[in-house]
Amino acid sequence: MLKQGWEELLAMAFSPDDPPHKIETCRRMFYSGAAHLYFGVMKGLSPGIDTVTTVDLELLAAVDAELEEFRLDILGRLETTGRAQ
Repeated sequence: MLKQGWEELLAMAFSPDDPPHKIETCRRMFYSGAAHLYFGVMKGLSPGIDTVTTVDLELLAAVDAELEEFRLDILGRLETTGRAQ
């Protein structure tokens, strides 16, 4: 899932002429963000694998809202410039 997301971002946001170090730096930032999100969600979930609480759902709804805001920003940039930058 993450690899596919990175590959999609790579295709949308970078050109073949971009220097390799720029792409590698961005890849590290992408995966750092993914790790931060994953561990933050895992830490924030209520203990117990059988239980989903209102707090859990609120946490996931907040993550969803923030990511949707980011997605809309990127789509706006794509429509304006043809690039996600």
